[in-house]
Amino acid sequence: MSNNVDPKLELASEVLPVGKDSDVHPLGIGIGAATGAVAGQSAAELLDPAVEDAYWSEAYGKREYASRDTPYTEYQPAFRYGWESHARFGRQAFHEVETELERGWEAAKGKSKLAWAQAKHATRDAWNRLNCSKPADASCGCH
Repeated sequence: MSNNVDPKLELASEVLPVGKDSDVHPLGIGIGAATGAVAGQSAAELLDPAVEDAYWSEAYGKREYASRDTPYTEYQPAFRYGWESHARFGRQAFHEVETELERGWEAAKGKSKLAWAQAKHATRDAWNRLNCSKPADASCGCH
């Protein structure tokens, strides 16, 4: 491999038949990789964790799943897990990635004492807020 080429792109050109006798054009591989990187960066830039945290610190107490005896600091990692995971998985429906999120909850929860059965509701709420134009927008299919 050369030092001037992204190893991922070079690997793709080794696996795919690239050139005049193939349907794959080297420029297409580069454009596809660049487009994916820009799209991922743009989605991440649209999310302001401080805005999300402020929203949920105010809204969590109005949620049916939130116990009045449990402070926001217990739910905060679950909300953060929802918006951070959404950035990784994109616009998939929550139920499509819930099993994987459940497996990752122990590592993501930090000092929170919430079990996944409690945390998943907050995680789903944060996820759905990003999937929908409005949290109560039923047309997006995420509520």
